[in-house]
Amino acid sequence: MTKACVREKPAPIGSTYIFPIADYRYAIAENHILHLNQETVFRSPEKITFVGKDIGGNFWIATEGRGMYKTNLDPSVIRNYPSAYTGKVIVARSIAGQLYFGSTTSDIYRLKPTQTEKIMHCTANKFSMRFSPGQVIINNYGYLTALVYPFIYYDYLSPAQSGLQVFRHRQKIIGDFPYELIANTKTSFETDHSFYFFSVSNIIKINKEDFRSDRPLRTYFVRQDDNDESNRIYAKAIDSETQQVWFCDASGTYRLVDDTPGHISRFPPFRFQQFTALGPYMAGITDNSKLILCNIRDTSYPWDSSRNDQRLWKQVYPIDRQHALLASDREYWLLSLGSPGIAGQPRYTLQPIENAFLPQGAEYIAADTDNCYFFKEGTIIAIKTALLFDKTPPPRLHFITLNTRRHSYSLSRQIEVPYAESRNITIEFDRISYVGNDIFCEYSISQNGKEEWFPINSPEIVLSNPGFGAYTVKIRGRTLSSGYSKVAVLHFKVLKPYWATWWFLTLCALVFLALVWLAILLVSRIKIRRKQRQHDADMKYQQSEYKALNALMNPHFIFNSLNNIQGLINKDEKRTANEYLVIFSDLVRQNMHNVSKGLISLQQELNLVENYLTLEQLRFKELVSYAVEIGEEVDTEDIMIPPLMIQPLVENAVKHGLLPRQSAGGKIWIRVKENDDQLVIEIEDNGVGLNYKPAGNHQLYESFGLSNLQKRTEHLRKIQQHRITIEVKELGPEEGAARGSIAIITIDFRKHNRVAQ
Repeated sequence: MTKACVREKPAPIGSTYIFPIADYRYAIAENHILHLNQETVFRSPEKITFVGKDIGGNFWIATEGRGMYKTNLDPSVIRNYPSAYTGKVIVARSIAGQLYFGSTTSDIYRLKPTQTEKIMHCTANKFSMRFSPGQVIINNYGYLTALVYPFIYYDYLSPAQSGLQVFRHRQKIIGDFPYELIANTKTSFETDHSFYFFSVSNIIKINKEDFRSDRPLRTYFVRQDDNDESNRIYAKAIDSETQQVWFCDASGTYRLVDDTPGHISRFPPFRFQQFTALGPYMAGITDNSKLILCNIRDTSYPWDSSRNDQRLWKQVYPIDRQHALLASDREYWLLSLGSPGIAGQPRYTLQPIENAFLPQGAEYIAADTDNCYFFKEGTIIAIKTALLFDKTPPPRLHFITLNTRRHSYSLSRQIEVPYAESRNITIEFDRISYVGNDIFCEYSISQNGKEEWFPINSPEIVLSNPGFGAYTVKIRGRTLSSGYSKVAVLHFKVLKPYWATWWFLTLCALVFLALVWLAILLVSRIKIRRKQRQHDADMKYQQSEYKALNALMNPHFIFNSLNNIQGLINKDEKRTANEYLVIFSDLVRQNMHNVSKGLISLQQELNLVENYLTLEQLRFKELVSYAVEIGEEVDTEDIMIPPLMIQPLVENAVKHGLLPRQSAGGKIWIRVKENDDQLVIEIEDNGVGLNYKPAGNHQLYESFGLSNLQKRTEHLRKIQQHRITIEVKELGPEEGAARGSIAIITIDFRKHNRVAQ
């Protein structure tokens, strides 16, 4: 659809839409009818659901089931005259821009700009009579001839004379007159000098001079056959340029030459239902609904027939010498004639007319070069003849979505469909027509650029198991009279399945090679399993030894503590010994609880160390003091370490660092901090240092606790890949004497805690 920016929103009132057009002008949509103020401008076979106006002044009319129509609602282009007449129209002619028509109610009407005017009613013996088709003639000069048995009316219709309501002349039929034949007239023709009246099988001629004199009307039988049905006249026509009359019966086609029928032997042997002369051609519709064109100017009478056999042609209505309007069972067609071709062959084109404003099945149509009038059930629709020649714009088609069983893909990006979803792909598209009629669509699907078009009736394309690869889908459409629309293009890709990818094919090749080496792999596997069993046995041994070392730590600690209590008792410090026993009992409980676990929190280990140092302070008083410094970034509750990791080093610092000084001011500093991804624990003392040699054999390296700690860390590294390092070193000298020693425990913080988790 072209860009249609709706400028104003219609106001719905029930099932009626009112749309303002200009000052005091409104478009009113009510059910199937669209009004322009009080004037009906459009009748739809379906209910009108919406009326909108774009910035270009065009109206868009939406209907239920008939699509959308576009019009400018210009009264000078199309007008609607409801309830314009009674009966059925049997004759109509436009004379100098003025339309006259007669109906079966014996009424003659004139069409005015806004309404119709009944200008006369033919009566006989005070009884209204009814016109029959073919009994009324309105010629090009404004004369009207009407047969209303037993009268013949003949008068001049002058648009310039106002108030003319009846015929000025009425001729009584007298003498030997064929009343019955005249009453059964089917068709009437007028030439410059005569009238011809066709009944079932007879042709009667009356001279015009008899109407202009007082003498009785004289009749002449041009063809007299006593209404024999076997010689029935099927079609009649008059060539207005040559004043020749043509007719057709079961034996062939005839032309009147000097009022004598002459058989045209070379005329195609068709039984025509209707004739119409169009310039050099005669257009006829046969009894089997074929359209035949004959060249009546050429003595050889070449002819041609319409190749559209899917239509039932009903009537031919001339517009001018080169154009005619054809009514069929489905729609109207425009017949355009060209100059004769080789050997007088007719040249013509047939173009369907797609205009929603034209009523289908009109009872009569009158056309000239300016306007075309359609009569149906008392309503007249007048439309500019030029609109019939307008080229119908092609429809517009565009894709909406691509759907699989699992997903719906947007068309705003490159579409890649997994192979598993490609078994049933549905591509939806939309069709927009400017005339609201049927759209004939075609689609094409290609992978290599080769196009092959297929018709499609539904607004979706279904692909079943298309296979992997890149696809190009195209759709186009046309209406009955338009050309093809612009092609809409959709690109999408079905991804390769895993078994068609290069890596899968490579994997298959590798599997084939792997089968060759299967024997070697089996032998290698046996060897690996043997080594694995050996490794598992070694790990079990390491774990057993580690548990044994942990078990030894508890008796060692208790032994040292009992030695301390014994020392207090020996010194006769009973109160201190009692206090020592209370703290010692808590310490033993903590120690036994911690040693039974593989890992404990850093806080539990620090609590154990503080209890131990408290015991040592009770025993040695001012010789031992301590300080614990924990960094703010250290979460002692969440960090897990092996049990009795700090206490042996603290014990070693007390016994082999502070006590040998035998002087007040001995102190131990315990610092805990994080350094990047490592936990660092420092135990520093200001004792005698590592190189101090007492009289007895109590050197640091001979400490059972320290030796046990080093073995346990080695087993942890092998069993659980715990990366723990212990470094003990002496501090620098101060005035010729050592400043003490420091033990540093470094634990890989990230790896250690991941294992702990």
